[in-house]
Amino acid sequence: MSNLVSIFKMDKKCRKYVEVYRIPEVNEDKVNMLLKNVNIDTPDEEVKSLFKGLCDVRTKSDFKKIRRNRIIINLLGNTVLITWLILLFYNYWRLNN
Repeated sequence: MSNLVSIFKMDKKCRKYVEVYRIPEVNEDKVNMLLKNVNIDTPDEEVKSLFKGLCDVRTKSDFKKIRRNRIIINLLGNTVLITWLILLFYNYWRLNN
């Protein structure tokens, strides 16, 4: 059985730089011990190899991709919303004049 808890470490700007999740109960102590040895300067590949087979891990590069995708989706959504509002107000103005 896996724990649904995720354990993460953050930098000074409160951004996650490593997160481990879906930790099997058998490996919980090993994961906690390994996580103590990980710092912000540890390369992503080394972090992934440390936790390989023990649990799932996300690193700095994964968080950058997530942030980038979130920004793109928000921009697209805002563009659609603003376009829809402009068309709505234009049609309202055209009907009243």
